[in-house]
Amino acid sequence: MAAPTVYHFRLDGVDYTLRGNMSCDKMAEIVRVVEEKITAIRDEAPYYSQARAAILAAIQLSEELIDVKAEYAAFAGEADVGADTLF
Repeated sequence: MAAPTVYHFRLDGVDYTLRGNMSCDKMAEIVRVVEEKITAIRDEAPYYSQARAAILAAIQLSEELIDVKAEYAAFAGEADVGADTLF
């Protein structure tokens, strides 16, 4: 079994380490998306705590994921791919 990828990064002033079975490029992309959300939130409300900004980023990203899943399921249903088994 291959050793997990280790990726070190700083997000909103805090150092983190990710370990997983994906490439560093994919981990960097994930971090970039989260960082963009937190930065946008902080730009609008710089007085929010790190925890509040992170939670709002998670909520916004979850909303986007749910919307994309629904769109994909609708598309798969139109294509008769068996959308009920996709998720």
